[in-house]
Amino acid sequence: MPVIARAARAPIVFVALSSAFAASAIFGAAPAAADPAAAQRHFEAAQRAFVMRDFAAAATSFEAAYDEEPHPAALFNAGVAWAEAKQQAHAANCLSVSLAGDGLTPEQTSDGKRRLKGAMPALAIIKVTAPRGAMVRLDGHCPVPAPATIFAEEGAHTVRVDLPDGTRLSRELTAPAPGSAILEVDVRPAMKEPTLPPPPPVAEPEPWLSGRRIAGFATLGSSLVFGAAAIGVGVAGLSARDEFVEGGRTDPGLRDDAVRMRDTANALWGVAAGAVVVGALLVVIPPLGGDDEAKTEPAVARLRVGPSGVDAFVSW
Repeated sequence: MPVIARAARAPIVFVALSSAFAASAIFGAAPAAADPAAAQRHFEAAQRAFVMRDFAAAATSFEAAYDEEPHPAALFNAGVAWAEAKQQAHAANCLSVSLAGDGLTPEQTSDGKRRLKGAMPALAIIKVTAPRGAMVRLDGHCPVPAPATIFAEEGAHTVRVDLPDGTRLSRELTAPAPGSAILEVDVRPAMKEPTLPPPPPVAEPEPWLSGRRIAGFATLGSSLVFGAAAIGVGVAGLSARDEFVEGGRTDPGLRDDAVRMRDTANALWGVAAGAVVVGALLVVIPPLGGDDEAKTEPAVARLRVGPSGVDAFVSW
């Protein structure tokens, strides 16, 4: 029966399990909740299973001891047990990781290399891309630090990846025949797509006969009214002026009437002209402002008649 890594006498421990876990960087830091006592219990359970020739149970317990406190000797023992259980892929994975770290004796290193070399011709090679710090397991066994190169028998398998934050990912795959091209598998968390803000609402085009244009046409119509009124008042003012002149310019009342009607007619002409300008603007010029700033206020047109003339103001 092969000899597994142990101290010289009972109680059986590997490389001072309870106090000397100084694994190399490839194994990462010990778990935050490392439990040396639990690791010792798993190791002793593995010992008993190994003696009873239950090699698969022994290998699983050695892996559990490694999970509690990582040390290459634990995976070396698991690899030996998996080899005895005829599980060459698990054996190769455990042995390759244990050989990459420090802590094995020269005899264990030599034995591990010999076993790994003998198993590789019957295994496919799989390269797993995963975040650094994650642990990759083939069918749930033998943790291999990511990014990982693992070995598998031909056929269907499950690759599990345990991320440092506790997230667990998995991929189903079919390992090719031994000697085939290396199978590459990407097991990384899916990238979250950025959340884009909703597009701005699309303003509906203004109908041609809108409230603004209706107001424009009404304003143009009012200009006709003011123009007609200006003509009527102007004609009356001219008549008053003619009477004043024909009367020898002696009637002050006719003179005042003529002046008043003249001023009124001029004011009405100004209002009519302003109404034409405002109405034309409302009808012809498109609404101001972008589509994203559509305004709901009705169009407003103001005319102010003063001594100095007529002021027009339009808002829409």
